[in-house]
Amino acid sequence: MIPEKMKAFQFVGKNQVGIFDVPVPELKNENSILIKNDAAIICNMTDTHIYEGAHEPNGPSGWDMPLPCTQGHESSGIVVKKGSAVTNVDVGDRVALCGWFESGSFAEYTMASGGYIKVSNSMPAEQAALVEMLSCVYLIVDQVFTIGESVVLMGAGAAGSLGLKLVKAGGATKIIVVEPHEGKREYAKANGAHYVIDPNSEDVAAKVREYTNGKMVDVVMEFSGYAESLAVMNSCVRRGGKIGLFGVCPHPTTVNMYDLHMNWATIVTAGYKRGYTEYVQEKAVEMIEAGVVNIDDMVTHRIKLEQIEEAFHMIQKGEENIRKILIEFE
Repeated sequence: MIPEKMKAFQFVGKNQVGIFDVPVPELKNENSILIKNDAAIICNMTDTHIYEGAHEPNGPSGWDMPLPCTQGHESSGIVVKKGSAVTNVDVGDRVALCGWFESGSFAEYTMASGGYIKVSNSMPAEQAALVEMLSCVYLIVDQVFTIGESVVLMGAGAAGSLGLKLVKAGGATKIIVVEPHEGKREYAKANGAHYVIDPNSEDVAAKVREYTNGKMVDVVMEFSGYAESLAVMNSCVRRGGKIGLFGVCPHPTTVNMYDLHMNWATIVTAGYKRGYTEYVQEKAVEMIEAGVVNIDDMVTHRIKLEQIEEAFHMIQKGEENIRKILIEFE
């Protein structure tokens, strides 16, 4: 039986959040579904940016989410109600929520008219909740990487770690990871990185030049979202190489356009080729089911909904080796 009220973590304003008792959302229209969430994951960048007030809490252009709003866009759950026009899922099906929908997933229930994909009921809730992140990382890797190429990955958090797993599976000849956190560098080495660089104590471009015998790399993928990383990425790519932008930097930054121009390099953003469509979500599900990438070690912390603000503080401090924080529901 669907209750009238549920607990939800809501964003009220910059650094103003809380757990509130709110009505379980009604179906918006005949194309909507209601999901009882069983796992939700914090997006280390976007959700934290929203929490800090550096990112507007809305989805695609024109899709307003008036305050207060429930955060969360990486999750999985079971369909408990559907509109009369919904034909792609039935009540009782497991779905992975991917991206933006009418009500966020840091709550016991989520209502969505799109932005979800049906998965097998045998897929663990944790794996299904990771479909969104894997599909997004696949989107940028697919656009800029080809088998046999050398790669620099800027950042070894959750997205960078998945990027590492994908280029490793895809036949990268040389993988160099740039990451200031020692634990994350160790994880990168254990998962296929040929070299790791600490940007706090080493000259990134000089080390890339050393590790490639002066050739630099075919592809640079920026996963960190930090201005310092964006400032150095151009100096790591070979002439005619490619740069993929995944990390979201909410602040103005400096990029050396002269280096970019002289290198004849191409910069591609994550949504350029296909956008965040069902195609990439299907590919993520297929890769999980086929075992192309091991995602079972991506969740490093598990919490309850009531602990979510503590989790944001952990992410902000950057002191722990956090890849993904999973919110478990009863």
